[in-house]
Amino acid sequence: MTDHIRTGLVEIVGTDDETRTITGIGVPWEQTVEINDWFGSYNERFQRGSVEVDGKVMFFYRHREPIGPVIDFEDTDDGWKFRARFSDTQAGNDAYALARDGVIDTFSIRFDPIEHLTDDETGDIIRTRVRVSEVSLEPFPAYSDARLETVRTKTERPTMTTNDTVDTVDTEARSQLDELERKFISFMDRDLNAAPREEARSAAAMLRAIASGDEAAINRYNEMQQEAREFAGGTTADAPVKDAWVGDLTRIFDNTSGALSNFFGSKALPSTGMNIEYAELESVTVEVSEQLEEGDDLPLGNVKLRTKTAPVHTYGGASLLSRQAIERSSLPVLQRTLDALAVAAGKTKKLNVANAFEAALTARASDAVLLEADTWQAWTDLVIDGGVYFDDLGYGMEALIVSTDVFKTIKNAVAADGRPLLTLSNSGANTVGKLNVAGLSGDLVGLNVFAVPSLAASTAAFANPAALTAYDSPLVQLQDENVLNLTKAYSVYRYGAVANEVPAAILPIDVTTAGA
Repeated sequence: MTDHIRTGLVEIVGTDDETRTITGIGVPWEQTVEINDWFGSYNERFQRGSVEVDGKVMFFYRHREPIGPVIDFEDTDDGWKFRARFSDTQAGNDAYALARDGVIDTFSIRFDPIEHLTDDETGDIIRTRVRVSEVSLEPFPAYSDARLETVRTKTERPTMTTNDTVDTVDTEARSQLDELERKFISFMDRDLNAAPREEARSAAAMLRAIASGDEAAINRYNEMQQEAREFAGGTTADAPVKDAWVGDLTRIFDNTSGALSNFFGSKALPSTGMNIEYAELESVTVEVSEQLEEGDDLPLGNVKLRTKTAPVHTYGGASLLSRQAIERSSLPVLQRTLDALAVAAGKTKKLNVANAFEAALTARASDAVLLEADTWQAWTDLVIDGGVYFDDLGYGMEALIVSTDVFKTIKNAVAADGRPLLTLSNSGANTVGKLNVAGLSGDLVGLNVFAVPSLAASTAAFANPAALTAYDSPLVQLQDENVLNLTKAYSVYRYGAVANEVPAAILPIDVTTAGA
């Protein structure tokens, strides 16, 4: 039976850092998609409840490397939902990091079609029964004319090739072996036919003779030096020595922090337009109070709204490879190139959110609250003031975002007796918080705290995720080939915009006067 692979932008419901699991909708119900495969072009959709599983379902990366098992699945109103766990392997850890940071946001499923119906009016294929055998993370969804495109592959029988160079290889090896044999016989004959002349004097006696100018001793010393230099035996230079292969140790990774992009909101970018428009609350003067006397006028007020826009930017990158590098290289040059493009795209996505956050801080600098002193009492007082501010705003204060130098200042808070006031290793008493120093995160009197290495020194702010929203399209891969010079170009691109939708939900903190 022919395997089918469907690739598309399907929902990742979430990741769980503690269990290293990911949940997603693998097969959405009743969504018609245009298909282009071996059998032509047609429309297809999956009927509700059409998915079945026979045995174990594997979890792969790009349908190549196994990265864990699918541990649970069920039919929901939206589609066939599954939960998979990332194994603690190099491939599993890399794939988990990419999915957690939002670099990869698409799945692909491998299934066997068992039963289907054909719509008499539209000709659409309605899948009524399929068997899913594999779920795979995919960095590049396939699109055509801004529509989701289904990519299918047929399982092909590998072609066996005949090695017709055996005779040539044997001849070359025989020639090298004969040359080594001739050198070895020559060396053995030399040693057997001309036995070395023995020297009866001790080393000390020889040195005294040479120092006194004994011509015979000097000549004998020169003869021994010549014999040592005239070694004619076989060495590693006489035959090729193949280097020992220990494995592919290359790794493409993203060293930027994803803390901000994970904290603030994200949504799918609309399919058209080079700006996004949204409504912002300008002011509210509505109030409700008691009517003291009959006939008294009720208080008047109104709500003012305004519209704002954010530009849509295009982000992309490309690489050019020769056909020889793709087809003849023994190292995975093409795969590493595609991985690098995907990782670089994710890095740019996170940096866009970080830049938008810093711009929002600059715009709100005049509204910053002041840290009175570099003490734990001043910090806890500031948390109380921030809580009051966000309560009046109608949003929860969900995080304290700081630069690494401010994070260190918080870490070093001590009591009057010199005792640390933040728990660093699951120990301590009468503390005001707990920090994960290696993870640059923690809590201060119950408030989530995290540090962002890219932020400028002395940066701190209270925030709610509603302040910023990143709108991004899926990452798309393109490729083209030049038949004149045998090269192939690969590129990726995405569209993105970051909207400062609730500016007041970021409250800057001025820590400079306190020396933090």
